[in-house]
Amino acid sequence: MGRERLKFFILLSIIVIVFFIIPYFLRKAETADIAANSKFAMGKIIRLTRTLKSGKFWHYQFKYKNIIFENSQSTHVDYDVNLGDYFLVNFSTKNPEHSEMFYKYKLAATKQNYVDSTWNTIPEYILTSGLTK
Repeated sequence: MGRERLKFFILLSIIVIVFFIIPYFLRKAETADIAANSKFAMGKIIRLTRTLKSGKFWHYQFKYKNIIFENSQSTHVDYDVNLGDYFLVNFSTKNPEHSEMFYKYKLAATKQNYVDSTWNTIPEYILTSGLTK
């Protein structure tokens, strides 16, 4: 009986480490990377997928140094998001695959001439904020 409990405890420990502890530290490292090497760009919503656990996942792409990067992020709140919309993206210049979409900063369609632009700080002069339903 003692061996079975030990096997169960080891298996449970491996599951906890793989599914909870490692992802936590990976997310924390990604957030730190974005903060340390931060730039902003315009991201375009290109696709929507849904999951039972996280709800809507909006896939977006942005351009940095003439390379298009793609990522996805759930909204978790009821923002007005549609395919083709533009939002502000904060990303790491060291690893642009580390990025975060700011759903509270929806960019007006008239600002599309900024698609290839990047900024060191939030470009307040092109933003339209407060777009929750």
